[in-house]
Amino acid sequence: MSELNTVFDLPWSIIWDFNEIANPSEKQGGQIFPSTKFWRLNQVLRLTKGISIPVNGSIYTWKKRLHTHLLYLQLDRAIVCKKWGDYYPESLMGHGSFVCSDHCPIMLTTDRLIQRRKHFPFQFQNF
Repeated sequence: MSELNTVFDLPWSIIWDFNEIANPSEKQGGQIFPSTKFWRLNQVLRLTKGISIPVNGSIYTWKKRLHTHLLYLQLDRAIVCKKWGDYYPESLMGHGSFVCSDHCPIMLTTDRLIQRRKHFPFQFQNF
């Protein structure tokens, strides 16, 4: 993975369940993680010179019930190269609902949402 920027000249993205978090703010509930827990994902970001795409809405993409408490983490993410922003400056990551898995589906949007005009019903007057 550390050679992605030398192999690919075009913008690249990796959308994946990394099973790691980059910092304590990507976790809600449960025990406090030691600072060494954040090293692996941050090392991947450093080696690939990658950036995490900003999240639209809640950042949590995984949940689990431990005893009586819910634990939420941002395990799934979109990582892109720095050149990605030149081509897709409006990129955002979003996700669906937790339906039949402990992970929710994630979606990468590369354009900002276009505001649609209000549709008026078709009218015809016979003269």
